[in-house]
Amino acid sequence: RREVIRSNGAVLSVLSVLAICAELFNIARVLFFSKSGLGTQNNRIYFTFYLVLLTASVLFLIIKRCLGNHINAIYIFLLAAAGFFIVWSLLLNYYDFTHADEPVYSIVYITSLLAMVICLYMEPVVCLGLVLGSGIPFLLLTKSDFGFIQNTLFSMGTAALVSFSRFQYKIKTLMGQKKIQEMNRRLTIEMERKEVAIQKLRYIIEQSNYIIVDWDKEEDRAFFYGHWTEKFDYPAEISSFTEWVTHSGLLSRKEWKRLQLEIIRCMKSTYQMETEIELSSRKGVREFYLFHLSVQHDSAGEIRGVLGYLSDIHKQKEEIQSLKSRMDLDPLTGLLNRTAVKEKAQEWYEGDSGNFVRAMIMLDLDDFKAINDTYGHPCGDHVLRETALRLQ
Repeated sequence: RREVIRSNGAVLSVLSVLAICAELFNIARVLFFSKSGLGTQNNRIYFTFYLVLLTASVLFLIIKRCLGNHINAIYIFLLAAAGFFIVWSLLLNYYDFTHADEPVYSIVYITSLLAMVICLYMEPVVCLGLVLGSGIPFLLLTKSDFGFIQNTLFSMGTAALVSFSRFQYKIKTLMGQKKIQEMNRRLTIEMERKEVAIQKLRYIIEQSNYIIVDWDKEEDRAFFYGHWTEKFDYPAEISSFTEWVTHSGLLSRKEWKRLQLEIIRCMKSTYQMETEIELSSRKGVREFYLFHLSVQHDSAGEIRGVLGYLSDIHKQKEEIQSLKSRMDLDPLTGLLNRTAVKEKAQEWYEGDSGNFVRAMIMLDLDDFKAINDTYGHPCGDHVLRETALRLQ
């Protein structure tokens, strides 16, 4: 729990800094770059929203620093901060919904909800309470049609499912680390009874989804237990393992070099490491695995080999990639957002263009600011969506 709380605290601190920068820009935009300034009620309301989030973000950073290492207090404070941000987004979205001339969807609320469950580790009960506690009042207040309610409920369900999957993945990882530590302790104490220990270990592995890797440095021989042969169609015992990995195709050359460097650093410092690797079976099927290893020593402190486990995370990687694809799109227009455009441009620049000529077109909407100032941001959003549809 302590590790999860520290991770959530760091993420929320970064989000608070980003929120401060964003709201300072929004406040300056209203005060100095809007023709009407605070002269219209619409601008004054948006200005208040911006000021509230700015103040809350600054207070979050100050209070979090004052709490120090009081884990229980920080845990409650982080939950309150996440709840405040969701409520703020809900109220902003509700104002847009009730004061827009054109239909407005729950973009701000859903985006904020997804950001919370993607960035933070939450217990299932807490996540469910956050989703239902904010989503149901929002739907009741907006009194929307069936299609709007259906889409919003689907997004709420997706948020809860993603949060539950990430939380379960974290728990399984921590449990896996505890299993490795326990097995390492037993092997150290009962080295003279290695055969008996291996038999016990094989039984445990057969009841789980882990693939255990045991590499003997002196003999350069590796043993695999679990579903290794079933999944990869390679033998469970491999001699001259280092040379075999280089030519087997199990790892790409780039991946194998990276893994070698990480193992060398691990042997020199922490003696434990965890990394994601992409493995290929003899049939060419490539899947992602979480590889956790622990360096083994003899009584004299000399390195004898490596003991580790492989955990199949291919489904989790696909889910993350799916979420990343959604995050690459601007929620308002459905076009690539700024970060995604920069990444694509960098890929094109570094890639091989072949016989194709590549070009980039930059479009600007003349007098678009006047639309926002005159008719309000919801109307401006509608213009952007219509422009995006025509471009597509």
